[in-house]
Amino acid sequence: MNARADLDWQEQALRLPGNLLKVMEAELDTGALSLSQAHVRSLDEYARYVKGLPSSSADLTQWLGGAPISQSDPELDRNSMMGFFFQLKAHANSWEVLFGRNLQLTTVLAAAASKINSAGSIILEACEHTKALGKRREAWDTLQGGELVQLSPADRQIVSSLSKHVNTLKGTLTEYSRQVGFVRVEVQRFRDEARMQLIPVAARKVKGVEKYKRPTTRDFSPQTMALVDLQLRIRDLSERLQKMEALLREVVTASSHFHSAWQSLTVYIDASAEQLQQIITGQQLAGFAIYFGRFLGQWSTIEQSALEMNRKLTLFHS
Repeated sequence: MNARADLDWQEQALRLPGNLLKVMEAELDTGALSLSQAHVRSLDEYARYVKGLPSSSADLTQWLGGAPISQSDPELDRNSMMGFFFQLKAHANSWEVLFGRNLQLTTVLAAAASKINSAGSIILEACEHTKALGKRREAWDTLQGGELVQLSPADRQIVSSLSKHVNTLKGTLTEYSRQVGFVRVEVQRFRDEARMQLIPVAARKVKGVEKYKRPTTRDFSPQTMALVDLQLRIRDLSERLQKMEALLREVVTASSHFHSAWQSLTVYIDASAEQLQQIITGQQLAGFAIYFGRFLGQWSTIEQSALEMNRKLTLFHS
């Protein structure tokens, strides 16, 4: 086997699952794969705020508060405002779906980690049945530095049979990576709708209401005060959207980090399959079994972390 590739593979056995755990446990990702407690609560607050915006003509009248807005104003007439509010509500409603997708990822991750453990255990148990290694796993390490001993035909047959179990691992990793990527795209779509559609409209409405400002500050008539209140409400709406979009940029970044960490695991499994194809001695088989065992050793922790993330995420959202 190529010495450099072999060394890289050995080093990755611990590092790659460790990197995945770090991403899961990083401050940004506390409680979820890409959503922190602050993210969930902020997005919940955004959804509640939007839910409270006008949904009927009577609600809109109250929200406008008697401000002297021309009904020929393209940004602030009643139809324009109601259309904008309906668009906001549709966007906010999709947050609940997006949250559900993220919550589901934690459940599926726990199941995937369990499958990886099971398939990996089958591989190590098969190694125990080889004459080269035997059942005493604690003794495998002593075999690496000894005299090179060619595998027997029976052992070679066992090693050849391991490929199907490695393929099972790869299938689990690939499927979960696909789901992570799908959720990341949904988060990006949710963010882009805010950035490209909602925020520009809100900014135009802020500018539109500014046109009604009077040059004097001494006018305290009901109409003027209603206009001031409306200006504050529209500005507040615009600022909330901007903060929400900035927060979603963090979520997309966190999701990308997790997706990259998961894709690295798929590459590692491919390298493991190549390692198996090149094993011809007991020493090589011992090295493979030892480091692959270290790779598997962290998946129970990953499974438990995923279950804990599910619990926290549900708690944050309640």
